[in-house]
Amino acid sequence: MNRIIECYLDAWRNWNNFSGRTRRSGYWYAFLANVIIVFVLGILAGIADIFEVVSGLYSLVYLVPSLALTTRRLHDTNHSAWWLLVICLVPGVCGAIIAVAAGVAFALAFTGGSAGGLVALILVLLVVCLACSILFLVLMVKDSGPDNRYGPNPKGYSGMGYGPGGPSYGGPEAGAPQQGYQYSPDYKGPEL
Repeated sequence: MNRIIECYLDAWRNWNNFSGRTRRSGYWYAFLANVIIVFVLGILAGIADIFEVVSGLYSLVYLVPSLALTTRRLHDTNHSAWWLLVICLVPGVCGAIIAVAAGVAFALAFTGGSAGGLVALILVLLVVCLACSILFLVLMVKDSGPDNRYGPNPKGYSGMGYGPGGPSYGGPEAGAPQQGYQYSPDYKGPEL
């Protein structure tokens, strides 16, 4: 639980840092914390209307830290932040077209017209949205690579993806945290 909280707080601490890299675990723990917060705010919004406003404000305020975190995660997989724009923009545009096409198809079906072409368009756009979602997921779960143009490997070793104790091109300090890495909580695991 401490790890989840630390990664979430790290996203807030680096809210304006769109450079560098973030480990896969740092991204997903912060994502999990955000999902829990949004879930709790959603339950509270069902109880009291004021929490709808709080939930909307929270989502708006967390937008920039989440974009910065996602950008650093893309950098960790050696991808530019432009991928985020493409992956988010394409489904957004497709979604708007789907909404309009579905409305027109419903109107045509209601008046007795043929909506076969619009249904085909909707299906194609849904496949494009699904492909973008799968691509985004693949990029977010991809493991850290060696040092790249965005900075040193945040796992603390360099080389061809080998971990501490294994072969590495990082020299004798392989396995030690590298300079320039921003996130390094002292996580020792659960105490037994």
